[in-house]
Amino acid sequence: MLVSAGERRLSRLGFDLHDGALQHVATLGADVHRVRTELPAHLKPTLDSLAEGVSELDRVLRELAHSLEPASLLRRPLAGVVEAEAASLRERTGIDVRTRVLGDFSAMTASQKIAVIRVVQEACANVREHSGAASVEIVLTASRSCVDLQITDDGDGFEVARTLQDAAQRGRLGLVGGSERVRLLGGTFDVRSRVGGPTTVSVIVPRWQPLAAVGESSLQLAY
Repeated sequence: MLVSAGERRLSRLGFDLHDGALQHVATLGADVHRVRTELPAHLKPTLDSLAEGVSELDRVLRELAHSLEPASLLRRPLAGVVEAEAASLRERTGIDVRTRVLGDFSAMTASQKIAVIRVVQEACANVREHSGAASVEIVLTASRSCVDLQITDDGDGFEVARTLQDAAQRGRLGLVGGSERVRLLGGTFDVRSRVGGPTTVSVIVPRWQPLAAVGESSLQLAY
């Protein structure tokens, strides 16, 4: 229930981006285009770079708004979402991003899928903005007992405890929030890094089993 409540807040944020910030960006883009048509030819190149910046901002905000909408994510296979996040990181940074996705994820609950996706998104954002990495490997594996996610980059690395504490104090709860989602679902979350790298984000989410089935298994073991 707590994970679902958090996702509803993120979904609202996505709608607010779409109905607010993106509309302002669209208006700004239209204004830039109008001003450009009225300028002398020798001044137009100056506005060309501004127009490109507005266009890129629009694209990034649309990606963010889309990624914050749980329903749109859950309609797609988990493997496809992970591959798309990897492709986006690769295209925007030139980083060599490799993925390995193994197993059947159909038994995962919606909350479990969203938790894994949010960790992938935040880890990719951190790699893009802070790591200085040349390569990243994302490995997602489903077994009978759990789903295991490992994201490793060869970037600059950092002191884990101090960095996460500083981020929490500044209200930047990306990986901290991801860890709470995973733990609320009975999983484990771990970040391993050191100055000079590498950095690995690890998540293990146990397979969900209805309480009735758990009770039956316990009875069978008892006898």
